[in-house]
Amino acid sequence: MSDPKRLIEAFENEASRAWNSYQELGEEDISHADLEAIGKHAAEIAVGNIFWRLAIGDNIRATELADKVGRDTEEIVRQVADGCLVGLVGRNQTFLPLWQFEGGGDYGELRLGEAAQVTLTVFCEEMGSLFRPTYVISWASTKQPELGDREPRSLMSDEDSFPALKYSAKVAARRLAR
Repeated sequence: MSDPKRLIEAFENEASRAWNSYQELGEEDISHADLEAIGKHAAEIAVGNIFWRLAIGDNIRATELADKVGRDTEEIVRQVADGCLVGLVGRNQTFLPLWQFEGGGDYGELRLGEAAQVTLTVFCEEMGSLFRPTYVISWASTKQPELGDREPRSLMSDEDSFPALKYSAKVAARRLAR
């Protein structure tokens, strides 16, 4: 099990270091309520980041992928927005889960896997303008009853699972589109 004390200690140390690097903060009169609200918001962001890190699993940054396959980062980020690739858009970077790709340990031959392509198409068609890549990431990292309580991402390279993955994606996308 994870220990939240490490997160809290790291946050406390970094917040203290950052606070002390801005001497002007010590001279300002910031209300306790404002400081508490900002601290709560920062904690929500930190825990949310942990959740998404677990959900996305092994991943590659868009800049790194672009470099390795000889494409523009903006093109890859646009493909995430258009539903052609799965990615989690962060403040400074887009993270793409590796489960969607096949072909190439050195990334030179990396391409979208057939199962990922089919499930992305299902999500896009079923959800239309409601589509968000985060829905696919969440679905892929959550045990699905249609898949015998397995995570879809664990079945992406199993060709025999493609019909079940497509069905599960359709069920999830229809539920989300309501």
